[in-house]
Amino acid sequence: MTHEIDMCKEAIVKLEDEQLELMEQSDAAQKVAANASQAAAERPESDRLASWRSGLSEENLRKELSALESNRTELAEAVEPGVRSKYDRLFNQRGGSVVVGIQNGVCAGCHMQLSRATVVECQAEQAIVTCTNCGGFFIIREDMNLAVAE
Repeated sequence: MTHEIDMCKEAIVKLEDEQLELMEQSDAAQKVAANASQAAAERPESDRLASWRSGLSEENLRKELSALESNRTELAEAVEPGVRSKYDRLFNQRGGSVVVGIQNGVCAGCHMQLSRATVVECQAEQAIVTCTNCGGFFIIREDMNLAVAE
């Protein structure tokens, strides 16, 4: 019995030592966290971030929106009436996803495979090309992979 008691006492001592070590590690981690928080609080906000935050006021956003809307009106008047009416109709139906890209020979609007002729016509940039399935207006960007899958 005394041997078992001694074994239990040793186990208790080991557990208490482990507990003390964990408490010391916890204290050290809390100090590091406190120092990091203090350093973050003391670090000045970058100029770019400060200017971005100042530009987020509701008044500034409303001004920017009205400027963009007036610019859109001017640009829309330069588009052929037939194309503009089709765009407006699709825009009202879809809620904004009218201009779509092409990725690997697939329409980004409806995900349907496009014919090679359609892709080549888009690359020629001689006319406004629309998807035969969803009606979306195609746009070509340099980062698009236009290759049609075999």
